[in-house]
Amino acid sequence: MTRRKQELDRRRAPRRRTTAVATIHVFGQRMTCSVVDISDSGAKIDIPPEWIVPPSFYLHIPGERVFSRASLVWRSTFQAGVSLGEIWARPEDHPDPAVQALFV
Repeated sequence: MTRRKQELDRRRAPRRRTTAVATIHVFGQRMTCSVVDISDSGAKIDIPPEWIVPPSFYLHIPGERVFSRASLVWRSTFQAGVSLGEIWARPEDHPDPAVQALFV
């Protein structure tokens, strides 16, 4: 079995390719990125090499109806892999009013 196939087999949920646009929300700032693939438990995103991506942030992918706390799992020059926590369809659906207020 190839290394790539072993990596795929370790995933908790199957991924599917997408061309969705996403927004990373961190420290009151927003950064737009592209989503390469997504699953119920994570995503791979395209990001510029100069971006500093923190260990955790909110990721909003409107085209996929995903709003979630994301954790950085790995990073390469132009991409990052993130794990997703609980998923809501939009920021307004988050149960914490303080989180909702960040997106008004």
